[in-house]
Parts: sequence; C-alpha cells; structure tokens
Amino acid sequence: MDHFIETMTAFQGGDRENDHYGRMRFIASQLTEKEVKELAAYYSAPPSEGDEADGEDGEEEKE
Repeated sequence: MDHFIETMTAFQGGDRENDHYGRMRFIASQLTEKEVKELAAYYSAPPSEGDEADGEDGEEEKE
C-alpha cells in the first residue's frame, strides 16, 4: 500500500516521469490525497470470492 502511495505522489509531483505521454502524471495530478489512499487500499485488498472463480488464464473454470 505504501509503494502505491509513494508512486502516485511521485507522479503528482513530477518526480517520476517514466510514463509514456505523461498519462500517469496527468491522472495522478487529478487525485486528492484521500483518493490516492482509497485507491491504495482497494488495490492492496485480497480478491473477493467471486474473483477467485476465474482460472489463471482468465477463463471460467469448468466443473
């Protein structure tokens, strides 16, 4: 979670520029501090049970 916040903060401040065409810098600059923290929590959460129904290749498992 901390890595996500640090990365987004670096994009916001222009300290990280390894995004093609500045897309991440633009997106990150539009987010509030609260939104960055909420996104970090969302992406660091384990998948819900419904998400685990898919196989590794994204195909639904057959019984």
